[in-house]
Amino acid sequence: MRMNVFNEPLPHSEIKGIAKSVANWTWKHMRHDTEAFKKRQSARGKLSGKARLSKANNLKTSAIVLREQGNSITAIAQALQVSVRSVNSWLNSSK
Repeated sequence: MRMNVFNEPLPHSEIKGIAKSVANWTWKHMRHDTEAFKKRQSARGKLSGKARLSKANNLKTSAIVLREQGNSITAIAQALQVSVRSVNSWLNSSK
């Protein structure tokens, strides 16, 4: 009701109907206890992890190439927009 600040506010019954409709849709499609929800969330999490890992590997490869070109660790960190600590970690793990 607090957001019902239109030039001509919606009647209470219409707001109640919209709220009920949204609640029913949410209950039907987004329940946390269903197997479909668990599978969907699991798939989303796996995709997200792969994307992060792929980006990190690309940055690590770039850091190694930049270091082989003679760039300082600070310059590499600034160029890749990451911390000096990340660059050090990537370079030490590649030895």
